[in-house]
Amino acid sequence: MPKQYYPLKDFSLGLNDKAAAHLLDDRELAEATNVVLGTGWVSKRNGYEQYATFPAPVRKIYNYLKVNGHMELLVVSDKLYTQDDTICTAIPGTVGNGDRFSMITVKDRSVNDVALIADGGMLKRYNGIDVAVVTPHLPNTQEQENPGLNELGNLSAFRALTMHKGRLYAAAHPVHKNRVSFSHIDPTLGFSVYDYFPAVNFFDIATNDNDEIIELRTFRDTLVIFCRNTIWALYGNTTSEFQLLKINVPTGCVAPKSVTAVENNLFYLSDTHVYALFATDFNTVSAQVISDKVENTLKGISSSEKAKATGVFHENKYYLSFPSGLTLVYDVLLQAWTKYTNIQANTFLVREGRLFFGSENKNVYRFGDVYHDEGQPIPFLLKTKRLDFGSMMNDKKLRRMWIQSKQYEESASGYTIDAVFEDETKRLVSNIINDELFPKWDEDPWDTAVWDAVPHSNPNSAKWDEAVWDSSRWDFLEIQQEEVRIREKSRTLQLVISNDVRYQPVTIYGIEFEYKPRKP
Repeated sequence: MPKQYYPLKDFSLGLNDKAAAHLLDDRELAEATNVVLGTGWVSKRNGYEQYATFPAPVRKIYNYLKVNGHMELLVVSDKLYTQDDTICTAIPGTVGNGDRFSMITVKDRSVNDVALIADGGMLKRYNGIDVAVVTPHLPNTQEQENPGLNELGNLSAFRALTMHKGRLYAAAHPVHKNRVSFSHIDPTLGFSVYDYFPAVNFFDIATNDNDEIIELRTFRDTLVIFCRNTIWALYGNTTSEFQLLKINVPTGCVAPKSVTAVENNLFYLSDTHVYALFATDFNTVSAQVISDKVENTLKGISSSEKAKATGVFHENKYYLSFPSGLTLVYDVLLQAWTKYTNIQANTFLVREGRLFFGSENKNVYRFGDVYHDEGQPIPFLLKTKRLDFGSMMNDKKLRRMWIQSKQYEESASGYTIDAVFEDETKRLVSNIINDELFPKWDEDPWDTAVWDAVPHSNPNSAKWDEAVWDSSRWDFLEIQQEEVRIREKSRTLQLVISNDVRYQPVTIYGIEFEYKPRKP
């Protein structure tokens, strides 16, 4: 039979750990670790560097945007700090010692900026000078009659806080954990005041099995109330119009910090899946599973780790990070998942277009155009489907393949390719240059001792003759093509492409195989 060719040039459907490797679509991957997906390319993700360090684990980072346009970076560690690129200032006052914080910026009664802090205890405020427990407003005679006495002093367990239609809504009662309390709108001031939660301003969720509220979020025209086992939606503008409905989802939310606004949806983590809440044409809220292709990965994460998961939306991607450092990344444009490692995030923040995260190791990190994680390598790993070239029953004589990759002008780049056949695994390519010997182009890569110290293991590869000596330096080409001889007989083939070297980026554009089918 004549020679045939089989291209792989699109991996944009990403990771699928639910189906067997031979059942995947050609555009899906059996493994995608520290991989960024594109249409027609895959790359190693960028890394991060230390931005600031603190005396204790970093539990919250927050953009405190003031009315004058100044944006102050607030960091919760052993206490509250303000931080810029050069100066870290401790704020007088204390904050709770839990692992979860809600913060929101509002106005006080003098129309000054205030950041409210819900840390599991009494409601606190930061006024630009210090942190203090909010002093409950003392209602005057008229206010005592309507709306009534102030309940704020009895709300001693603020664990969720949000602004919805001009009011503050909170899950804060120390006993009734299914209760939502809401603030008073002062008719004289014309806005909601955070120091006055009338005793009559509450409603309870009709839950079973001691279900409790763990998060509150505004979504479209609705207040969404996340409980551990159920999810509810509050409709209406005033108390007389309130309508509380249970959202038809099989389970609730186990990780309050996973709740994230993702374009026109709200993503959250349940005990089994990641769900996306969406609004229907009739402005009601429904939900759908989006994590079916990483179902087995989620099954392998313990309940305690899931409870501490934290999420963020940045550059069309939803990041869901667990304490182990595993981070699931969902590309909303491609509707595809990948996995990142070594991102032990307690809290995320997007600030001035950059992604930050605070960690248990007392540091705040910032992602950038670097190819290491604070000096540590980023292990890039990609596994294709188990290819049968359109026929799973007959043998093929796999002759050779071509791989196109990006050549970087300012950094060394390489990869290792292993081929997994039916009865053996064979190293096809190993063209990685050790980063300690050759980390940058400007460190004199043409020194003879360097090349003598780093042998190449694939004598059939054209990389060294064509790509490095001829093209990559003297006549630079951004896209390089490498021919690799295979010369194996097999019914199936799976490629494993990796790079775990510091400072080195990787971008793969496509692969094409030449093979000859044998008669069944």
